[in-house]
Amino acid sequence: MRSSRIIGGFTALLCFAASQALAQGTDIWVAPLKFTGGHYTLGAPRNLTNRPGYDNQPSWSARGDLLYYSSQREDAQNDIYSIDVASANATRLTKSAPESEYSPTLMPDGKTLSVVRVERDSTQRLWRVPLNGAPPSVLLTEIKPVGYHAWVDATTVALYVLGSRALGTQSTLDIADINGDRPVIAAHDIGRGIAKIPKADAISFTQRSVRDSAVVWTIMRYDVGSKKLTKIAELPPGVEDYAWTPSGVMLCGKDMQLFEWAVNAWAPVANFSGQGVAGITRLSVSPDGNTLAFVARDKSP
Repeated sequence: MRSSRIIGGFTALLCFAASQALAQGTDIWVAPLKFTGGHYTLGAPRNLTNRPGYDNQPSWSARGDLLYYSSQREDAQNDIYSIDVASANATRLTKSAPESEYSPTLMPDGKTLSVVRVERDSTQRLWRVPLNGAPPSVLLTEIKPVGYHAWVDATTVALYVLGSRALGTQSTLDIADINGDRPVIAAHDIGRGIAKIPKADAISFTQRSVRDSAVVWTIMRYDVGSKKLTKIAELPPGVEDYAWTPSGVMLCGKDMQLFEWAVNAWAPVANFSGQGVAGITRLSVSPDGNTLAFVARDKSP
């Protein structure tokens, strides 16, 4: 079991990052995504949230008509919202002051969100938020502090568990069964980029290394059955977010551009220069593969 002494420091880091993003502002954008001629193309982007402040960490509903996301409003806490992609109408799903929720993810049952909740005592754990309005509950009692997560199957979840460089402990990739609460540590020194690999009993994650004094993020594969680790690709310099399409192609963004992983290299697929997009980070592809959601800096005054 991990010492709770490191929780406060990393909660402060998470909240500091959120406050920095609030001061700067982040918006969620959507753009049509098509696969033609063996490559992806994107249509014109649309700013879906389009307001000052922090709107981030988008993930899709099962039907692809809604996006779930973490939003910070005037009460200075983060709550989970859903937004209708067609109408841009937003609905608040949690109101848990002074606690905050991050990383909303549809659970395999299609009826519940899993979220990272920062609790009153600064503990960060994985919680369940039913979409029917029933009270939230803790999913994994003893695993903390959790930063990010992705579902492997109905009961297995991959977790980014925070470490502390000051204390000499590294962040880890933990594979846990929600019915057991006893994780297997699969890798060390990982980043926030955890995702289920389409059509595989495997997850991908980012692993940190340093080369020529610069941080390099490498996308790795972990096969749950064999516990085998395999290198997939290095992300471009300064990039640590990516997403899978349902057909198994990786996308990432940098500045105003989007890229796809093709023939062992990142190839450009779109440049949104002059369209209000800057500083692309997190990405999420709709279940039908036809729409890309991504986060970019809010450029409004």
